[in-house]
Amino acid sequence: MALHRYEHFNGAGSDPGLAKGMRYENGELIDMDLIIIDKLQPDTHVWVILKEDLALMEAENKKD
Repeated sequence: MALHRYEHFNGAGSDPGLAKGMRYENGELIDMDLIIIDKLQPDTHVWVILKEDLALMEAENKKD
């Protein structure tokens, strides 16, 4: 979330570039517009979905 907000407030424009989302260990996506403390429990592991990861995910979905 910090990466997403940094890019937003420091001139990345409408395309934040690096961070495209976040997900839990089980793959469930996390709403990027939520306040993180309201959604995550302490010691919850999350993964940042980068621009490159999103392209791979979309390619995998097209295969199915």
